[in-house]
Amino acid sequence: MTLQGLSAAVGATVGVIDGPVPRSVDALFPDEINRDHEGRLVDLCASRDVQVDRWRSLGPSFFMAGLAVMLANLLKFDRRVLLELAENLHAGSSCVEVIQQWLARSPSRPTRFLPLGLASQSRAT
Repeated sequence: MTLQGLSAAVGATVGVIDGPVPRSVDALFPDEINRDHEGRLVDLCASRDVQVDRWRSLGPSFFMAGLAVMLANLLKFDRRVLLELAENLHAGSSCVEVIQQWLARSPSRPTRFLPLGLASQSRAT
């Protein structure tokens, strides 16, 4: 019971896998991000849509919360609203330690993603 409680506290699940282990057992990040998926993520960010369900539909909650925190740090985005979105996606995601974990493990690099997001955001406004 303790392991289930700990996993719930970080937004993870615990289970037994019978057979080969999938590539992404923690489900915190997508296995990969291809150009099509990246384009949908950039479009979502540029749209300024902050509906939690829409964000969850494009990736694991922890991963999507990290994207929201990244956007919250850009001048042209509403920091308060995006940090609230991030916390709704994954509790604790706006904490420095958590975003450091996200940055270390994310398949999406801010140095690539943010310029794409800013370019799309400029076209959307």
